[in-house]
Amino acid sequence: MKPLGLYLHIPFCVRKCAYCDFVSYPGRQDDIPRYLDALAQEFDWYRERGLFDVYAVQTVFVGGGTPSLAAEPLAAFFERFQETLLMNAVEVTVETNPGTIGLPGLQRLFQAGCRRLSIGVQSFHDRELRTLGRIHSAHDAEMCIEAARAAGFLNLSLDLMFGIPGSTLANWEQTVQRALDFAPEHISAYNLTIEDETPFGRQQQDGTLRLPDEETQLAMYDAVIAMLTAAGYEQYEISNFARPGYRSQHNPIYWRNEEYLGLGAAAYSYLGGYRYWNEVLLDVYMHKCGELDSSRVTGAIHLELPYPSTVVGQETLNVEAMMGETVMMCLRLCEGLNLAWFQQRFGQAFTRVYAPQIARLTSDRLIELTPTHVRLTYRGLRLANDVLQHFLTLP
Repeated sequence: MKPLGLYLHIPFCVRKCAYCDFVSYPGRQDDIPRYLDALAQEFDWYRERGLFDVYAVQTVFVGGGTPSLAAEPLAAFFERFQETLLMNAVEVTVETNPGTIGLPGLQRLFQAGCRRLSIGVQSFHDRELRTLGRIHSAHDAEMCIEAARAAGFLNLSLDLMFGIPGSTLANWEQTVQRALDFAPEHISAYNLTIEDETPFGRQQQDGTLRLPDEETQLAMYDAVIAMLTAAGYEQYEISNFARPGYRSQHNPIYWRNEEYLGLGAAAYSYLGGYRYWNEVLLDVYMHKCGELDSSRVTGAIHLELPYPSTVVGQETLNVEAMMGETVMMCLRLCEGLNLAWFQQRFGQAFTRVYAPQIARLTSDRLIELTPTHVRLTYRGLRLANDVLQHFLTLP
């Protein structure tokens, strides 16, 4: 059977954060049971049409929104589809926000088969958390981590964020050190990205957003690499660090541009060379799930299966676009892009397809080329967004 990553989108939250542009619906927690029923109907639609006779689910990632608001119905979902979901899965991760779940909910998720949590700490400074619009305090984050351990979780990932408005290098180093005090198996350290259609985006447009300057943000990135490396973590991707044996198993599916199925409102899938996406509007998505049957289709996907009626768009990438996306994503990995793998996948040599980019970027000491791989240099890591843009289009 072919390996498959499964993503479940839970689009509920207590309050939308100032930087968030993900599809989420604050204040609609009463709809969670109905939504999980809809998610089950969508999952069943694929199962009944034989998708999981060909694909084996290798990883499950539940994101949002705030999936930890849905602990009980989500656990019931795992149990209902345990044979299909968990039989071959090497990793089942649920995003968890402090202040939204306690020990009973964490125990329930663990009992249902979830073994990894991604905890959205972001910062251990209350002022920074308030600036971000988070509903939790630093103490809440500490209590959530301790409760997760008490529930039995031996694989925790903490999400941290640098470049927060008003933050300093000293504050960031304190946050990283506090995270290390809890000895998590994995840490994701993301630079705050400002999206246009968010409160932060609007503040940036009107000139009222006060971000740390570029030099400080680069110093923050250098600091987290130094601190985590010294503590025994390996940096395996631009923003991700793990103790040996605890790298994320799900995210590399995206970084290698491999196949995954997304379920839920606004979820994306990539199967058989097609990328397609679901209805965004919550009520419309749930209504469509309630009407799923074999006669309601909008196209054809891999294995001659139809799309469910929840799908509202699709695209087929040409070879050039697929190569470019694959290079951009693989270069996020510290090991870089395997040249033999690229040639086997696309039938073309990376060094021939991207000769001008290689010449320019190696000259600028942003990438390095070995007999087996191409990867970002340390300088390239610090300027990754600019470097990766070079592979968007062929010369």
